[in-house]
Amino acid sequence: MKKIFWLELLLGIAILSGCASTRYVSPDAYDLAQSAYDRKHYEQARQFYQKFANEQPDHPMAAAALYYWAQSARACGRTREAQEVYERLTKKYSEGFWTDMARAHLKEMGSSN
Repeated sequence: MKKIFWLELLLGIAILSGCASTRYVSPDAYDLAQSAYDRKHYEQARQFYQKFANEQPDHPMAAAALYYWAQSARACGRTREAQEVYERLTKKYSEGFWTDMARAHLKEMGSSN
């Protein structure tokens, strides 16, 4: 319980401190997003995945961040955003596990991509 409190406190401090204005995202940013996703805090996860994907487009976890950003958006009822992010993923990465997953979701959503 204390661990969750401290994690949420750190997330709050990061948001309030204006870290969104910096270009550097710590290596832990993806882990923070995944932690929020695992706890079903999808809006928070969506924001962290979005930040990570936009600020670290060449990071080895960027494709996964795009996928989970879309999944989080979808869980929040942001279907259009989810579709756009899935499409962005399939355009940037022509093949791979996350691309295949995104294409399956696009097909399920009725997209032609």
